[in-house]
Amino acid sequence: SVFPILIQASEVHIGLRGTVHIAPGYQQEAITASIFSQLELRINTLGLGDSVRYAEVLRDIMQIPGVTDVQNLHLRKCPSPFNTVKFGVKRVFRTEDVEMNVGENVPVEVDEVAVFKVNSHLIDLEVTDR
Repeated sequence: SVFPILIQASEVHIGLRGTVHIAPGYQQEAITASIFSQLELRINTLGLGDSVRYAEVLRDIMQIPGVTDVQNLHLRKCPSPFNTVKFGVKRVFRTEDVEMNVGENVPVEVDEVAVFKVNSHLIDLEVTDR
């Protein structure tokens, strides 16, 4: 018989910081909701161990009608607080948030999955029409 070893994936919470410029006449709340909806779709459908790619996030934001520019976009990550021990094996664990440089992808380990939540403390996005 073959007995599989099942290991629960750890969640890596993803967020972003930056400024999104929109064209006059567009509502900031509507653009923000569209951005969050698009990022939820992009990030929450990534597979196990798939990194969050900066270029894809930037493209998703820029394709929203009314968005004219994105500046100083930094991707952020925070490991799940529940992945310090896996099946009795102690792991090196970081509890603090990590902010990537502009243009840098968010690496995700092979036993982790990226998760984007709209109400995350990792999100600091300014949407402005100036």
